[in-house]
Amino acid sequence: MNMEMDMAHKTGYFSGHAVAGTGFITFGVFYLLLTLHRARNLPNGVSFADAHIPEKNHSFLMGAGLVLIPVTMFGVCFEAPGWDNIIAPATHVTLYLTIMLVGVAALLEGMKRLPQDSSRRCLVFAMICQYILWNEHAMLKQVPADFRLHELLAQLCLVGAAVMAYSIMFPKHVIAFVMQPGICVLMGTWLYTGGFYAAYIDIPVGLVGIILVLEALVIATIILLSAAFLVPQSYGHRLDSQPLSYRSLPGREIIDDKDTLTFFVTNDVDCKQTNV
Repeated sequence: MNMEMDMAHKTGYFSGHAVAGTGFITFGVFYLLLTLHRARNLPNGVSFADAHIPEKNHSFLMGAGLVLIPVTMFGVCFEAPGWDNIIAPATHVTLYLTIMLVGVAALLEGMKRLPQDSSRRCLVFAMICQYILWNEHAMLKQVPADFRLHELLAQLCLVGAAVMAYSIMFPKHVIAFVMQPGICVLMGTWLYTGGFYAAYIDIPVGLVGIILVLEALVIATIILLSAAFLVPQSYGHRLDSQPLSYRSLPGREIIDDKDTLTFFVTNDVDCKQTNV
């Protein structure tokens, strides 16, 4: 009886969630594969961070902008008609417009009309806006599980904005850079989850968070295994700008000379060299 009442009060439809979810998944998977390809083909002596963060391929940025703008325009045209309540389409259309801004920024950055990383800065702004929109959208939901689905999606946008802002501030942290498209994939799968819930299945409110965590674990596991087994081990120390930076200590520079680790310890008095 309660399940039937919940189904009767659900709002939304599968295709709207699927269109947006496909967009996020496509973007995230494409960027993860591109990152993997680039990590496997680094020039000798060049780290991934120095070579690709921020994006230095202006043709790629222009292409990304030229793809994002018409795709988001399609989303606007898809969402706008056929709604009786103006609030729902206004929310969905505004969500697409925030991504369209990112496409415009990428196009202008590729044309060298904007500084480097302008598109990622716009994406931070867009995801903060999406957090506000999804959070307000969640407030309209009458069913607790429906509310939690949208509230968690809003929180994902906020986490994505924070991770991307951190990556912009600290471009040498490759892990934060890789997390960005991973979060996009998770947002896409979560949109699909919301679509299945709205149209086909019922999810107890107590399972909503568990399902999100399981989806995140699957995506994180795939990324970790890909990094561990598809990127040659000899490239591992070149993902960051400093060799073996994850083992570095304050005041010490660790240099890998294959057989020994040489620690150059410097202070105001002298310079000591110790082999281990």
